[in-house]
This record gives sequence, structure tokens and C-alpha cells, in this order.
Amino acid sequence: MQTSALALALAAGLGWSASPLPLNPGAIAKGRFHYVTELEVGATRMEIPSTREISLESQAGEQRLIVKTTSVTGMGETIDRLHLDARSMRPIRRETRQRQGRLQLEYTGEVVTGMIQSAGQTIMVEQAVDQPAYAGDAGLDTLLVGLQLSEGLSGRLFVIETDVEVHLVNFEFSVQAVESITVPAGTFSAWPIRLQAIDDPDYRQIIWVSVDEPRLFLQGRAPVPSQAGGGHVLTQLVDR
Repeated sequence: MQTSALALALAAGLGWSASPLPLNPGAIAKGRFHYVTELEVGATRMEIPSTREISLESQAGEQRLIVKTTSVTGMGETIDRLHLDARSMRPIRRETRQRQGRLQLEYTGEVVTGMIQSAGQTIMVEQAVDQPAYAGDAGLDTLLVGLQLSEGLSGRLFVIETDVEVHLVNFEFSVQAVESITVPAGTFSAWPIRLQAIDDPDYRQIIWVSVDEPRLFLQGRAPVPSQAGGGHVLTQLVDR
């Protein structure tokens, strides 16, 4: 989903030659898409507009999907640029810039390296990854859009999340029956994809992906745990 409250990054792309997931990257819609994220925590509610730009580029002799997300909050503008291998859908590089910090990560070999700057502190990152993983936040949405989707498809996603540090999370996902959903951009037939953290029953979300190709990330919804104040995070496609 778009909000960093859930996941700001996943890592990987590392040294594995084949993908464990059935992929169809050509199904991913390219272009500029406008979203709004509603964050409700306790009695507090706010809306975060964002624009996502997805393009296919050739760099360093390889095809890359570039996923650029620009969001605006009361703290200013955040620009997140993620490079994905266009065939395997694994991350290559991620750069995030905002007024109060920045993030730079490189995904090479079986290690994630880089740095996170926030609140005047710099944390150096060197995180080993011992199995294939895929990009989260905008990268996770894009990965799910690029799966060969069918009812009953299920599996695991190994996730490297980033907030004030980098850490690893294992998710189970499952594709549910097609349903009709309405978002500000219109009414669509969509695959609901459920994700559940294996070690945390409160950490879950649902992503809706359009059935028709080129496919779109239409909506994402996740609860805010009660220990964090309760509520929800809802991201919807507004325009394209």
C-alpha cells in the first residue's frame, strides 16, 4: 500500500536465477495514476494524496520498471523512486527523499546496503537476505498486479521492511474470487489478494487488482492494530 505505516520497502532481487512466483509483468499498466490514502487512527483522520508513475526503461543493459511515488502531507512532499528488474520483479535500487530525511538502498548479491537518514540521525544498512524477496509498499502493489492471477493462487512473500531500520517479515498471500468494487476512479472487476504476516495476526491487508489488462492497483486496505490506537488505512485509485 501507499502508506509508510505499513511498509516502506522490501528488498531483494538478489542472486537467485528463477522466480518462485508465477509472474506476468507485461500485464502491469504503465502511466501516471492518482491515489488518496485515508489514515484513521483513534479519533484522528487524515487524507494523503499521491501520484504513482510507472515506466519501463533500459538501464545498464537491462529492462527496469521504474515506480515513482510522490505524496504530500503536512510535513511536506515525499518522493520515492524504486527500480525493479522488469523480468523478475525484484528490487535493484530505492531512493526516498523528504524534507526531514532520505533513504538510499541497493539490492546486490545477498545483502541490502545503504543508509536511512531521519530526525538528524543516519543509520547505515547492511542486511543479509537468505531467500528471494520482493519490493513492498508501491513495489508490493506492483508485484501483485504483475502476478499470473487466478482464484486460489497462494504462496509466501519474504519481505524486508524499512522504517527506522531494516527488518524481515514473512507474509502468506491468497487470491480470492473476483468481485466488483467501486473506487473514486470508477467500478471495476477485481481480484482481492489477502496478505497475512505469519508471525503477527494483527499485521494483514487486502489489495484489489483489476481483472482487465493492462492491470491496475485499485485499492488497498489494512487495519491499524489496537495497541497503535485502532483504525484503518485505505488507499484508493482516484484518477488515471
